[in-house]
Amino acid sequence: MAFGERLQELRRARGMTQEEALAALMPAVLQSLIDAHAHPTVRVTADDDVYASVWDIDAAHKTVYLLNTDWVTPGNKRPVSLSAFGFHYATDAVEGRVVEVAVFEEGMMEVHGDYSLQFSRAEGGYSVYRVCGFGEGYLFFNAKCTCRVAVGGQVYGIPGQKPTLLPLGVPDGMFSGEIMVCAG
Repeated sequence: MAFGERLQELRRARGMTQEEALAALMPAVLQSLIDAHAHPTVRVTADDDVYASVWDIDAAHKTVYLLNTDWVTPGNKRPVSLSAFGFHYATDAVEGRVVEVAVFEEGMMEVHGDYSLQFSRAEGGYSVYRVCGFGEGYLFFNAKCTCRVAVGGQVYGIPGQKPTLLPLGVPDGMFSGEIMVCAG
């Protein structure tokens, strides 16, 4: 049934005003729009000044790009909450910087500094990401279970549900390498 027909039916059957019928009908309309257009795996919650885009790599790997579009106050931060694969992650979208968040079944990670993070491949139980950039930076990692993370020749055991910062790069130099993530 078309929206206008449903609206008129509510008005006639229940004796509602136009405003009352709209108020009764809108939650269902909004939910149907969300169901039709929301990303099936990743949910991003932020205010209207944050633009979010989800890049589907495969069923188990996504990249979320966040952009704070409030350019009035330099360096302002907007809180963002991400949910995927039964895990929740919080970060900030900072004005003047695109935030890249890698989303995978075990958790989420984000690079800080002048770095970029890209999914490379799934191999032997590992999710492998390429990271490259300049100067010092860090990898913010949070997982729902204990993970092993290999960065720049170092292997870290990361406890589940404990946000962890891992160093990236070298002062005054370029860093390029792979990050390998494995549950367990």
